[in-house]
Amino acid sequence: MPAPLTVVVPGVPPVVEPIGPQRVEADTLLNVRLRATDADGQPLSYTLAPTAPAFVRLRDAGDGTALLTMTPTLDDLGD
Repeated sequence: MPAPLTVVVPGVPPVVEPIGPQRVEADTLLNVRLRATDADGQPLSYTLAPTAPAFVRLRDAGDGTALLTMTPTLDDLGD
């Protein structure tokens, strides 16, 4: 009887689930759920770039998921 075989390729980058196009009106909250997996089983974390607009927030759940929230105003047009 053949033995079960599991192949793990080290150094495989995480896979982020696709995010479809998003649209938000001024002064309206937009929530975008983020999810990623890592074939190596490494823990994943999310961070915002320092240049992210002030109306964008990110909450990392610590389990490969995060919630990205945005509430732009009319003054943020073009950011």
